[in-house]
Amino acid sequence: MKKLVLFTVTAILIVGGTASAQQPVASHPAHLRRRPAGRKRWRRRRRVPSGRRRRFRKNPGGARISPLHLSVKVTRRTRLWRVPGKTSVGEVLAGTYLPLLDRVMRPRAHKCLGKTFYVVGPRLFVCATAGRPSYQFPHGIPQPVLPSGRILPVRVFSANRDGVSVYRSTKDVLAGKLDRVVERGFSFAARYTSVKIGKQRYLVTTRHEYVPKREVWERKPSQFQGIHMDGKPQNTPGCVTARKFAWVWDRPGRGKKRVGRKARYDWVTIYERKRVGKRRFVRIGENQWLDARLVRRFIFTTPPRRLSSPDGKWIEVLTGRWQTLVAYEGTKPVFATLVSTGRHEHQSPEGLFRIWIKIGVDRMNNHPGEAEMYLVEAVPWIMYFYQGFALHGAYWHDGFGSPRSHGCINLSPKDAKTIFDWTTPALPPGWHSRWTDKYAPGTLVRIRRTPRQKVFYKR
Repeated sequence: MKKLVLFTVTAILIVGGTASAQQPVASHPAHLRRRPAGRKRWRRRRRVPSGRRRRFRKNPGGARISPLHLSVKVTRRTRLWRVPGKTSVGEVLAGTYLPLLDRVMRPRAHKCLGKTFYVVGPRLFVCATAGRPSYQFPHGIPQPVLPSGRILPVRVFSANRDGVSVYRSTKDVLAGKLDRVVERGFSFAARYTSVKIGKQRYLVTTRHEYVPKREVWERKPSQFQGIHMDGKPQNTPGCVTARKFAWVWDRPGRGKKRVGRKARYDWVTIYERKRVGKRRFVRIGENQWLDARLVRRFIFTTPPRRLSSPDGKWIEVLTGRWQTLVAYEGTKPVFATLVSTGRHEHQSPEGLFRIWIKIGVDRMNNHPGEAEMYLVEAVPWIMYFYQGFALHGAYWHDGFGSPRSHGCINLSPKDAKTIFDWTTPALPPGWHSRWTDKYAPGTLVRIRRTPRQKVFYKR
């Protein structure tokens, strides 16, 4: 009996030891084991009351910001946000270094893939996927970039006939495959002015299109510029707008004799105005008279009521027979120049407006629904004040002082740069465009047909 019990206990021990030896030994910790495919671990999200939710979560996960990081290098053209992913304040170009202040997360920002933003200024955010931290000091290149000795950011060419061929690539040029055909007067912004492909030379545009060089001609922008002022002058200033020159007479009316002439865009001082019959004359000196139709006279007016401060900046534009622009700081005029407003069939809007966006350089085309279609490349120093109407530089004509536009206020390139740099808000270095808001309001612009016309504020 004892032998049977001993045999049974020995068998049980042997079987138990064999089973224990066959169990797998874990070679990795349990939290590093790979779960079988198809099995998901679900966790119940903690519900936070709406009153206790935080708008931003500081120091989110991902790469940390070193205390030595001074800026954010923008790697692609992107938007800057006043409220992350919701309210845009402008666009910044690649290669710009913005100040790095902090990093925040906005889970509901659908316009940023990583949901993480860098704080680059007071109420200024940039998506983290569009830049990376840098050890360099914040800096940028003022836009638009002006080459040395030039008054336009790029060289501009125009089609010299109807049916000018445009190609998309060098392969299309060699194969003779047209992308489109443009009409006479169409403008191209040149990236390279002459590239030889086969036996011909082509113009390479900023949009990487190829145009035969013999079918375009280079635009020469106007050299006209206005005058800076330090308050209201004692006598009225004027500018000659004759096509070539205006004769100077010794007296108005019959029996007058020529005593000289004034060239186009010469600035004069008007001392007296006189009407003889149906014609008007202005006196610009001792026994020196000009035909009033060939001179644009500048009128100084009072500021609008919506001016934010007594020395606030605002602009007065007079259309019709005036075609003048005067920039004020409060009641003091600081700059005066000639403009070209809308033609009879494209009248410029009248009223009191506020600049809502500033763009360094961009393309402009016709308004939707217009019968006359146009497209102009590389328009410099654009300041939109009402819908699609803007103050901007015009390099395609030299007729300032007479209506020439499709409703916008055309300025010479030099004057457009002066007004662009003077108006608010300023365009920081490296920025392509700047929207205005309550933190950075735009400059007021008043457009009237006559100096005494009453106009109302329009958005």
